[in-house]
Amino acid sequence: MLHFFPTFSRDAEHSPLGDAVRRAGIAHRFFPGAVSMAYRSRWELVFLRLPALGWYAWRTAFASLVLSRPAPSAVLVGSDVHVLVFGVLRWLLRRRTRIVLTSFIYTSRPQRWRNALRRRMFRRVLSFADLVIVHSRLEVDTYPAMFGLPQARFCFIPWGTTIAGREEMRQRIAALPPRQGPPVVVSAGRSGRDYPTLFAAVEGMAVNLRVICDFRAAVRSAPLPENVAILESCYGQAYIAELAGADIVAVPLRVEDISAGQMVVVQAMALGKAIVVTRTPTMSDYVIDGQEALTVERGDAAAMRAALARLAGDDGLRARLGAAAMGRYERSLTTEAHMQELIAAVCALEEDRTS
Repeated sequence: MLHFFPTFSRDAEHSPLGDAVRRAGIAHRFFPGAVSMAYRSRWELVFLRLPALGWYAWRTAFASLVLSRPAPSAVLVGSDVHVLVFGVLRWLLRRRTRIVLTSFIYTSRPQRWRNALRRRMFRRVLSFADLVIVHSRLEVDTYPAMFGLPQARFCFIPWGTTIAGREEMRQRIAALPPRQGPPVVVSAGRSGRDYPTLFAAVEGMAVNLRVICDFRAAVRSAPLPENVAILESCYGQAYIAELAGADIVAVPLRVEDISAGQMVVVQAMALGKAIVVTRTPTMSDYVIDGQEALTVERGDAAAMRAALARLAGDDGLRARLGAAAMGRYERSLTTEAHMQELIAAVCALEEDRTS
């Protein structure tokens, strides 16, 4: 029996995740909740979002480990808060339930003392997890030494997703008349982004750049060119509609040692978009330069500008890259594909315990 704790909806059973789990044919139970982790400031995160997540973790952990019959053989949780709560409760109850953290990314801080404290904290939290899923092969190699844990504790599974109404949205966009005016470039996200390089690349270009980012510090560190618009409150279907309406999706990254940008890239691939992305070891698990995207060196505004100009001026290249990206998505980056790999990893964990 596997227990899942999705925070994106109170009706996760009737979602792409629920469909994928049912098709896997395993005994399972969902403990869903609508817990938003979107925030515009650190204060909002600390005093609003994290307490809400903590309360959800405690009440669902109690329902799972104490009240549920049969008890779960493994719990699949999506946050370090849940890992800590489950780890403490499992220890108190002397249970053998396996704890699987389904998505982990460690982000460094500028101050050395903060990094040292965070690493100690995460080392303790991750020690409760029997398996930690990461979204790049590089992290499987680097995290064990960083946190002093066995490499077998970490497993690479590509991030996957499903976009509701994807085909209808693509057909609606395809039926629109040819765009009048400059091509539209869309960028999104805040973690590990390098917007100053992107702004320098598009300044003076005949394109309109729309940046979806609700964290002002990520986009206000450089002057905004006249052809750049910042969308600070753009979530859910409105965000997906922006991606779907783009001619080009650009993902500029300033980090290369952790997973960053995969969510936006995979969503753009699902929509068949031509993509320009910073070339990093963690992104190489998702796209190949010249096949599913154009990749450029980190911090190279001239290369970013050249790639954008190349796509803006070549409808055929945009179509070819978009079709190849969508093919890669449908083969290996859907919710179904992700869940198959995740369940296989959990089953292997169970086999190791019984062998």
